[in-house]
Amino acid sequence: MCEVALPNKEIAFVYHKEILQQLDHIIPQSMAVSIQEAIFSGDNERIQELLQTLLTQSVSLFDTAGENFYHGFMLGLCALLGGVFVLSNRESGDGRYDIELKPKSSRLPGILIELKTEKDCTEDRLRKLSETALKQIAEKRYDTEMRMAGIKTIYKYGVAFSGKRVAVSSEIEYVRRDNK
Repeated sequence: MCEVALPNKEIAFVYHKEILQQLDHIIPQSMAVSIQEAIFSGDNERIQELLQTLLTQSVSLFDTAGENFYHGFMLGLCALLGGVFVLSNRESGDGRYDIELKPKSSRLPGILIELKTEKDCTEDRLRKLSETALKQIAEKRYDTEMRMAGIKTIYKYGVAFSGKRVAVSSEIEYVRRDNK
């Protein structure tokens, strides 16, 4: 994958006007604020509820062909969040995470999101898939960069999709700094 940067103020203005403001028709500001509050508070049940509502109201089953769609869906939501750098498919630890929200301020937590998809899942299978995504964050040590950057709180989310259904598992890690 590649990293995208806005080269100047004019392009940033066009990006905000033509892309992010268009998302407001699909994702109302109140919904975006609710999602941000849920993500930054570690409320996986609320995140799941909000994502489920968005999927049900705005997505066609024909859209949900694979993980790339859901990855783009989640990146679009994360682009609406303030106070973070949104990074995608970058190496950290022993692999590549799906999405990292690196805080611009030390007051905010770092956030890692790993996505999984599978067709025609039962509710139980969908929940297990979200737990598998969460475990992958730990097993692959995706939090390595954040730890090295001195981020003290890291919220980790495993998000599983199947059609228009979603399950979210989460874990909050408080990074200790030993003074040795």
